[in-house]
Amino acid sequence: MEIDQIKVVLSELLRLAKGFEVINSLDSNLPLFTVALTAIARRNFPILHSIALLSHDPLSGDAILDLSRRVFEDMISVEFMIIKGKEKMAEKFIKYSAVERWLDLEYLKSMGVQEDPNLEKVVENDFQRVKPQFIYKKDQIAQSWSSTKFELMIEELVKAKKVNSGETVNLLQGYILGNRKNHLSSRDTGAFLDNAQRQSDLNHSLIIGLVIPIVSYIRILSNYAQETGNGDLAHQMDELFSKLNVPDRKSV
Repeated sequence: MEIDQIKVVLSELLRLAKGFEVINSLDSNLPLFTVALTAIARRNFPILHSIALLSHDPLSGDAILDLSRRVFEDMISVEFMIIKGKEKMAEKFIKYSAVERWLDLEYLKSMGVQEDPNLEKVVENDFQRVKPQFIYKKDQIAQSWSSTKFELMIEELVKAKKVNSGETVNLLQGYILGNRKNHLSSRDTGAFLDNAQRQSDLNHSLIIGLVIPIVSYIRILSNYAQETGNGDLAHQMDELFSKLNVPDRKSV
């Protein structure tokens, strides 16, 4: 598929997802998974928007592939919530914000920054309420809401037959390529020693960096459509995905 065709699909996806650009309050009676999924869809909309803008710049292949990793990771997290019990996992995801607020406060305190004592008390109390759920290895606090490494999430998806072993290779490779743009990589840096190799890498990064977030966001919105009973959105996502000519939407 040509890059221009992929850009057209991205533009259409952003048009269909325009409602997620609006940040309004949600019904307090909504299921927690719906709340988390809505927030995740909203969080990823500006990322797709940024990718679309960058896609017109020939030098932005690296940045696009780097950004694509965020959408990809969020999609995997959504799928992980579903197979592990979406309401239970969404509750855990939401509760972890209390841990992150506490960690932020601890950092500020270590830097000598004085916060409002009342705020500190609220943050500490909220943290203590959720702390038992995020403890592992001798009182250490989990470094993520899932308490699970990303690679292990994908393994769990394989076990649940959400993806097969062949697709896992593609999933992990996409993650690895994104990581190489996010961290200092010998192979990625080596491309800057040869112009032909650099141009090839830029083109490859642009294509992969566009396809990964498009497929990932389509999956996120498809899950949202199923969760909310939005048949029109589900159909639109199926139609859009078919335009990518990807063999299976689980394969990135």
